Amino acid sequence: MSTTMAPPATAARPVGARRSGYLYQLDFVRVITFLLVIFLHTLTNTNNEVGGTVTDAIALNLHFTRNAFFALTGLVLAYGTLDKPRLRPLQFWRKRLPLVTIPFVLWAVAYWVFDMVTTGHFTRIPVSLGDLWENVVWGGLNGYQLYFIFVTIQAYALFPALLWLVRKTSGHHLRLLTVSAALQLGMYVAITHWAPTTGWWGQHWWHAYATFLPYQFFIVLGAVTAAHRERVEAALVRHAPLVFAASAITIVGEQLLYRLQLRGGAVPIDASGAFQPSSMVLYVVLIAAIYTIGLLLARNMERLPRLTAVASYGAKRSFGVFLAHVMVLSLLLLPKQGTQPWLLAHVSAPWATLLAYAVTVAVTVVIVELLSRAPKAQWWVGRKRPAKKQSAKAASDRQPVPVG
Repeated sequence: MSTTMAPPATAARPVGARRSGYLYQLDFVRVITFLLVIFLHTLTNTNNEVGGTVTDAIALNLHFTRNAFFALTGLVLAYGTLDKPRLRPLQFWRKRLPLVTIPFVLWAVAYWVFDMVTTGHFTRIPVSLGDLWENVVWGGLNGYQLYFIFVTIQAYALFPALLWLVRKTSGHHLRLLTVSAALQLGMYVAITHWAPTTGWWGQHWWHAYATFLPYQFFIVLGAVTAAHRERVEAALVRHAPLVFAASAITIVGEQLLYRLQLRGGAVPIDASGAFQPSSMVLYVVLIAAIYTIGLLLARNMERLPRLTAVASYGAKRSFGVFLAHVMVLSLLLLPKQGTQPWLLAHVSAPWATLLAYAVTVAVTVVIVELLSRAPKAQWWVGRKRPAKKQSAKAASDRQPVPVG
C-alpha cells in the first residue's frame, strides 16, 4: 500500500488529498475540534461544572476532542515518515521537539505569572520559582490546557519507537490496536476507580492525565490509520451515513449510562469524567465522525471556497489559539460582582456562555495574529512569522522589462 506524500499522477487520488500530498481534510478537522475545545472550556467555566447535570451531560460528549488531537498527531507524524526508508531519531527530535517544547515552557511561565498577578501574589514571584518548576514538570498546571502540549512532547519523544512498532507489526495492525485498546481500557479503569491516598502514588497519581499513558491508544490509532489511510478514508466516505448513525446511537447510549450513574448517587462531574471506561467507544466513534466530515468537506472544497479559506486560516492558527484562549477566557471572567463573575451576574444562561465563547474566540484570534508577526513567532504560536509582502512597485522594479 502506498503511503507516499505525492502519489503518482496515474494513481487514483485519495479522498481529501491533492497530488501535493497535503491532507486538506485535516484543516477542517483541526478547526472543528479546536472550536469544540474552546466551547467545552467556556461551558465549564460559565456554568456549574461540579454539580451541573446538563453542563456535564454536554461536556461528556466533548471530551473526545483531546483524543482526536492525539490521533491526529499519530496520523500526521506517521504520514510524513512511513514512506521514508528510515527515521533518524536524533534528527527527528532536533526538528520536532523544539517546536512544542519551547512554546510549552514559555506559555507555562506566562500562565504562572498570570496566576500570581491575578491572585495578588506578584511580589512573591522571585521567591516562588520552586513552585513554577513543580508546575512545569507536571504539565504546566497554571494553564489547564497545557497538559495537551506536555503529552505531545512525550508523543514526539516516543514516536521513533512507535514508528518502529507500526512497521514491525505490518500485517498484524488489528492485533496491535487490540493490545493497545486493552491497555487503554485498563488505564481508564485505574484512573476512574483507583484513588491512592498515601505514599508517592497518593501524591502524584492524579498527574496521570498529563502523561501519554491515557492517550497511547489514540496515538497508535492515528499511526496505524496513516499506514492504511486510503482504504480507511474510502470506507469512511462510502459508509458516512452509518458512521453518523453510529455516533448518534453511541451518544444516546453514553447519556443513558451517565443518567444511571447519577441515579446511583454519582456527582455529575465524576459521572461525566474524561476517563470513564465506557466513553472509549464514544471517543473512537466521534473521532471517526469528525474525520468523515473533514473528508466530505475536503472532497467538495472547490464548491465551498469561503469555508475552505476559513478552515485553512484557522488550521494555521489553531496551535496559537489553543495556547492563548484559556488566558483570554480567564481575563473575561476576572471582573467580579461579589463572588460571581460580572458577566454571569448580568447575562443569563445560556447567553452568557455563548457570549463568552464568541468573545474568547474573537479576541484570541486577534492576539494570535499579533503574536504571529512578532520576532520568533514560532516559539509563541507554532508557526514562523510570515514573510513581508513586497510592494507592487518594488516587485515591478525587480521584474525584467518585456521585449517587443
